[in-house]
Amino acid sequence: MGSTTNQHYVPRFYLKKFSNLSSGKYKIYLFDKFRVKENIHFSNIKNVATSNGFYDFPIESEKFFDDHNIHPETLSDIVNLSVGRKEFDRYLTKYEVKMQSIYNAFENRVSDILQSNNISQKNKIINKRDKQRWSQVLSTQYLRTPAFRKAIQEIKLKTDRWHEDQFFAERQASEILKIIIFNISIYYPHIPVSSLKLASEMSVITVLSMQHKLHNEQIALSHYGTFQKRVGDLSKILQRHKWSLGINQTDIPFYISDNPVARSPYSAGYGSEGVEILFPLNPKFILILRDKKHPKATEHDGKIVTLSTSEILVYNAAQVYCSERFVYCQKNEFELAKQICIENPEICSDAKDRVKIVYEIPKYD
Repeated sequence: MGSTTNQHYVPRFYLKKFSNLSSGKYKIYLFDKFRVKENIHFSNIKNVATSNGFYDFPIESEKFFDDHNIHPETLSDIVNLSVGRKEFDRYLTKYEVKMQSIYNAFENRVSDILQSNNISQKNKIINKRDKQRWSQVLSTQYLRTPAFRKAIQEIKLKTDRWHEDQFFAERQASEILKIIIFNISIYYPHIPVSSLKLASEMSVITVLSMQHKLHNEQIALSHYGTFQKRVGDLSKILQRHKWSLGINQTDIPFYISDNPVARSPYSAGYGSEGVEILFPLNPKFILILRDKKHPKATEHDGKIVTLSTSEILVYNAAQVYCSERFVYCQKNEFELAKQICIENPEICSDAKDRVKIVYEIPKYD
C-alpha cells in the first residue's frame, strides 16, 4: 500500500501481475459495473482498487460521546482509539510483504514443476503448508475489501430498520434499549457493552442516535473489529476445502476484481456445500478451493489441472458477480462482463442486495 492516504484494498503487486507496461507505467483495463456508458478504462495500477483513508479510523468519536454525556472509565474502551487511527493500514502493509513472499515462492515452484518432467510432482503440488499459508492470505484479502465493509453496513442498516419498525410499536422503551444495545454488541464486537454505562433513563432516541452515529462514523472501527474476529475463523474454513491449481492455456485471460477471492455460485458462503472459491494468481494460473462435496473435489485435490474454455468463462463470471464495482483484466475483453450486467442488472448497481437477514428476536440479559 505504501502511502497511508491513498490506500489499496487489493495489493499493488498483485494488480501488477495482470497489468501491461505502457510508457513506463503499469496499467490495467477496468470495467465499471455501475456505469452504462464509458465503463471501460485503461488505468495506472496506483489509482486502481484504492481509496483515500479507507482504513483510517474516525476522530469524531470522542466528541460524540462527550456530547451525549456517555463517560466510561476510558473513552478508548468504547471506540478502540487506543489502537491508533492508522493501525489497520499498518497491519495490512506488513501483511502485503508476507503475501508477496508467499506468492513469489509458490509461483516460482509452480513454474519449475511445469518446466520439469517430474510427473509425480505435477500430480500433487499443493501441500498442507501451502493451504495454511494461502488460507491466511485469502481470508485477509476478502475481509479487507469494500465488498465486505458494504456487507457490514447493509447488515447494520437492515437490522436497525427492522428493530425500529418492529419494536417501537410492540415493546416498552426499556426493552427497546436492551435490543439496540444487543445489536451494537453483535455488529460492533470491539465495543464492550458494559463500558457504555447506558442509564435506564436514557431515551430511546438518544440510543438510536448513538447507533446511527456509530454506523455513519465508526464503520472503519467495526470493519477492523470484525476483521480481527473473523480472519482466523475464515482461514480454518478454507483449509478444510480441497485445493487445486488451474492452468489457463487459452487466449482468454482471467478476470480479477475489487473482491478477487470469488465464489461460484456467488450467492454461496465460503463454507457452503459444493462451493468453489477462486483466486487467480496471474492471467494463466488460478487457485481453486472446492468443498469436499463438489463433484471434482477429490479427483483434483492437490493437483495441477488444465482448464477448459467453459471453466475459464465460469470463473471469470464469478469475478463479475462477486465484485463490488470494478472488474480488471490484462486485455480489453469485457464482453462477458457486459452481458452479465445486461442479464443481471441487480448485481451491477450500488443498490444491490449483498446480504439476506433472517430475523430472530435476541435474548438479552
